[in-house]
Amino acid sequence: MAVHNGSRYLPEALRSLREQTFSSFECIVVDDGSTDETPALLKGTVREDDRFRVIARPNRGLTRSLNEGILAAAGEYVARMDGDDVCLPDRFSRQVAWLRTNPACVAVGGQVMRIDEDGWPIGPWSVPLTHDAIDALHLGGLGGGMVHPATMIRRDALMSLGGYEESLEAAQDFDLWLRLAERGRLANLNELILNYRVHLTSVSIGRRTLQFECLKRACLAARVRRGLPGEPDRLKRSTDKLTPFQLRRQFVRLALKSGCFGTARKHALAGWRREPLLPASWLHVFASFLAPLVPRHRSPESHYPRPRVGVEPAERTTP
Repeated sequence: MAVHNGSRYLPEALRSLREQTFSSFECIVVDDGSTDETPALLKGTVREDDRFRVIARPNRGLTRSLNEGILAAAGEYVARMDGDDVCLPDRFSRQVAWLRTNPACVAVGGQVMRIDEDGWPIGPWSVPLTHDAIDALHLGGLGGGMVHPATMIRRDALMSLGGYEESLEAAQDFDLWLRLAERGRLANLNELILNYRVHLTSVSIGRRTLQFECLKRACLAARVRRGLPGEPDRLKRSTDKLTPFQLRRQFVRLALKSGCFGTARKHALAGWRREPLLPASWLHVFASFLAPLVPRHRSPESHYPRPRVGVEPAERTTP
């Protein structure tokens, strides 16, 4: 985990790690020059739990911090985690079991639930399960085939690649999936393992233009390495920065689709207060109050199968 001024969400993130059912792990937190209460929170966690170790130094950015964490790690597997997300209790146990029974797999992720800044559920982020589906998505210029803070990776595979590419500061994870796919198989569990927080300070929201340019470079480099012709259509279109109002509108649409009606009403009303003269503001308010009356809407929990003992995701291989 790399963190910079993350004191608002860090206690919940650390607690979700301490409560993992798989307890044999070391958590390395790189404090990337925090100036808020983060150092004090981390010191308290280290005193209470000797599985946690902190590397504190001046700010150097996320990608360099991640590479420092990899070099400091001693375990067979490296699990990524961000300081504003929340792991479900059995995340580590499920991912370790998958990697142990699938030696050809170099990284495994899983399904996540998007949450807003206050932890309200927005809706599921459903990712593909198999290597071919994940890799095809990335080679086509689309991110999101694996959710970075929900992944567990074999450390020897990471080291063989030299870690993250530091020149791709806003798409270092996307580039890593493409390079890892050339070393082994990728997979996602068909189970919810993480609550993924979405807010305006996220790289994926606040720096969309830079992220798109880095993603484009990584995708085209991978296609050249693999001898694939052409440039995907997705890479021929630029990506504009989202405004707070546009982001709230996305939250409303996703929450309505997922059956998270309380979240939809919360953000619809906030958008209406900000832009009361826009027809879309009124439409979202009406939809958020009327949607629960429509039977076709499902609860967010129905998007995921219930965990079943002894049942593994698709693409299981024999050791």
